[in-house]
Amino acid sequence: MGKLGTWAVIAAFGTMGVSSIAWAGDASTQAAAEALFRQGRDLMQQGNYAEACPKLRESQRLDPGAGTLLNLASCYEKNGQSASAWATYGEAAAMAARSGRNDWETAARERASKLEPTLSTLIILVPTGSDVPGLGVERDGLRVERAQWGLPIPVDPGVHPVSATAPRKQQWSTTVTVGANAAKASVTIPPLVLEQGDGAGTPAPGPIGPVAQPEPRPSGATDAGADDGSTQRTWGLVLGGVGVAGLAAGSVFGLMAKSKHDEALDHCSAANECSPEAIDLDDQAHSRATVSTILFGTGAAALVGGGILYFTAPSGEPKGVAVGAAPTRGGAAFSMQGVW
Repeated sequence: MGKLGTWAVIAAFGTMGVSSIAWAGDASTQAAAEALFRQGRDLMQQGNYAEACPKLRESQRLDPGAGTLLNLASCYEKNGQSASAWATYGEAAAMAARSGRNDWETAARERASKLEPTLSTLIILVPTGSDVPGLGVERDGLRVERAQWGLPIPVDPGVHPVSATAPRKQQWSTTVTVGANAAKASVTIPPLVLEQGDGAGTPAPGPIGPVAQPEPRPSGATDAGADDGSTQRTWGLVLGGVGVAGLAAGSVFGLMAKSKHDEALDHCSAANECSPEAIDLDDQAHSRATVSTILFGTGAAALVGGGILYFTAPSGEPKGVAVGAAPTRGGAAFSMQGVW
């Protein structure tokens, strides 16, 4: 008896055939579904439910039918997958109702009702401190939507992997073992830690360019027409101009960062729920703020260096000056090197 034969309930769904109208589609697909169904049913008769259920599930995917769902739900039930069986019986009842098979619908609803009191549940708790923008929670490799957080959700008895991810955070994961016969279990998502290297391990501040080195001069030697300090003052003015430009550019990037941050807030609700667009805008704001900090620090250092060069101009040429900046966890670090 196959998917196209007559369905009958034998020994509490122990052995079932399926009667359904063949779906229009590729003949080879329907043939594969029929073969899988027969293999799954034979394995059920042998008591090998662990191998039977995947074959019935694939048969249902290729050629959906209420009868196949009933067989699959029965397989889940006998394999100890109570939550999967309960949900599949409900799906079978709805499909049977649409196809006018009231007998199948009644049988499916009765089995679901008997299973419901035995369902085990798992609660995933997300405290306020752990609920960061972009937080994603998964159970058994499937996303757990925010509406399910904090609710007892029926799950099959056994071990369930649970994980959480968020932008610029390290992934967190654990496993939860849920018992049978209406067992209750829960798991709490902790605050996620920053990714390694997010602001840490950045290079130490260094000069932007090499420090200019003067040509060696013999001891006591003098130059005809030695510089009276005008060259150093010129360099001071140039470096000061670079500093002013850096401060101006830093201001521009600071305004851009604030604008992106304000845009990000517009895409977040009062409950601190932010869309993917908000997270992207916040990342852009963070990048611009870092650039602004570096430009401000570099500009300020250059301005100070220029002032020192200008106001301490000796009779000889300046030996060199260099300004450096590098990002750090808190913003940026700056350095200035000079010889006069």
